[in-house]
Amino acid sequence: MPSNRNATVDTKDLVATIAYLIGVKIHIVEKCFDAECHELLQKLYSSQAATTIRYLCKLRTALFLKYKKTDYEMRNNLKNLNTLEWYDAENIKTLESWGIPIIKANYRSEKYMLDLNKLIANHLLSAVKVLTGISPKAGRICLSAFMV
Repeated sequence: MPSNRNATVDTKDLVATIAYLIGVKIHIVEKCFDAECHELLQKLYSSQAATTIRYLCKLRTALFLKYKKTDYEMRNNLKNLNTLEWYDAENIKTLESWGIPIIKANYRSEKYMLDLNKLIANHLLSAVKVLTGISPKAGRICLSAFMV
């Protein structure tokens, strides 16, 4: 019986999976990978675990990009992530409907960054379980890519 340890994974499958998980815009993912990875992308789209990681990574990326501006708005204008235009309020609402608390009172950018990192780490294992069902080796490689 052959071992999955030595199985190879198609580079496009791996890159498409990571692109989806880290929050690359859907139209770009589809433009680059839909022809070769259509079935994989459909499985990722339908996976709540993968979509959870995607939404959390998108929030974290927006926080990286607008860290100071976010902190200023929170401190001086009493705004929160769901009321700032550079965060996707629909993604936040969806995550909270799935039982993942995002919006916190009296939080600043630093606390949100810590929380988002912790949420990504906590939900990554369930996403990898889904990914290993799609492609065992790709799932392990994705996990190691996130842990770097």
